Amino acid sequence: PSSYTSDLSRDDSTFNPILPLMEDRSERSSNSEGEVVSGSMIKIKVQSHDDSTERTVLLSSSDLTKLTNEHARSLQGVLETCAGAFDASEYIVTTTAEIELGVVLRNLRCLSIQYGETMNYVESMMERQLVAAIGKRLTQDDLQTYVRYHDARLLSPAPKPFSLSIRRPEHYPTGLVSIETVDDKNDCIHSHSRQVNVGSMLNIALNSATQVQLSGNQYLHGWMNHRFGADKKNHRLVARARQFSAFILVIGTMTDGTTLDPKDAIIVQDKDELLIPLLLEEIPTAREFKDAIKSLSPEQQRFAQAYRSMQLSSSVFGVCVVQIKPQLEALLGLPADALDKEMKLTQDLMELFVEYQVPSDLLSYNGHSESAALEDKIANVKANVKAVMDVIEYQKEKQLKDERAKADMTMRIWMI
Repeated sequence: PSSYTSDLSRDDSTFNPILPLMEDRSERSSNSEGEVVSGSMIKIKVQSHDDSTERTVLLSSSDLTKLTNEHARSLQGVLETCAGAFDASEYIVTTTAEIELGVVLRNLRCLSIQYGETMNYVESMMERQLVAAIGKRLTQDDLQTYVRYHDARLLSPAPKPFSLSIRRPEHYPTGLVSIETVDDKNDCIHSHSRQVNVGSMLNIALNSATQVQLSGNQYLHGWMNHRFGADKKNHRLVARARQFSAFILVIGTMTDGTTLDPKDAIIVQDKDELLIPLLLEEIPTAREFKDAIKSLSPEQQRFAQAYRSMQLSSSVFGVCVVQIKPQLEALLGLPADALDKEMKLTQDLMELFVEYQVPSDLLSYNGHSESAALEDKIANVKANVKAVMDVIEYQKEKQLKDERAKADMTMRIWMI
């Protein structure tokens, strides 16, 4: 049986009608469409369409009938040959029907392989023609350039780079926030933006007992990420601060239109550069999600819908920027722009608040007149800062003296 099967597997005389036929013709003879193929077991008739280009590209009905009948004739011949060469007396298990089934299955496998190779050949040929027409092989960067070019021509307003300056009106920028690609170019993404919630407050819950309300401009940005095949670029949030400048960066998710759920916060100051990788996850579209849960049970569908609702509720990425100088001025009771040129005072205040957690009551303006001159208010705050700094320096010197005394005592005990 093994020798008979191997001889049968080497027999490949069946005609394979699947071929990538390329024919350059502008007109088709009307006689070929109505030609009658005599002695045909299978007749194929191509449906007529209004598009004349489609009719000239497809094979005629007579050609398709000839190819199909030749395949059927050759397959019938192979079946008869195998059935005639099979001796049932030599085999106990194998029968003629099983031999014929094996021949048909092997032919189907050959047809499937030939179809895959044909499609690969056609796609490869079309790819070579497209590359020759464009002049280069396209990459992810080329797709981004193409989309941005057409967006600028077709959309109004066009998407703009997500690179936002942190500044107060009539002031020099204190920093920059952007979303960039992680590559050699570090290009910014292009997004649509629109100001929302004009005049409303943004709520940020720092903990269960503290909630902050922030006023200022709020913008909604929309970004469409285009992907070229399997290529996928990584992105990161970049925050940069200028020298003698500082701001607080808060990131989280928007739970609703006026509430930001903070995840992390950091102070960016004095030429710091903060790079935060963004982990982007794609969720199915509404149609894809509906098709995916169609075969699930009602209980599973409700769970999937509830989980998707949770995903969508936290899919809006929120970034909040709080400038520190205006908040320090309000906290210390100083007029607006009072600390613009007080660099040393601002640095000392940042050190006291961040490193030593000094209460603001010890540093704020405590004069008796609110209409005092700006220089008097700043002098009062400087005096308060100096008093606290002197206490800190005294404590440092005292701790250092105590440590030296302990070290000397330990040395004397060791010498004794």
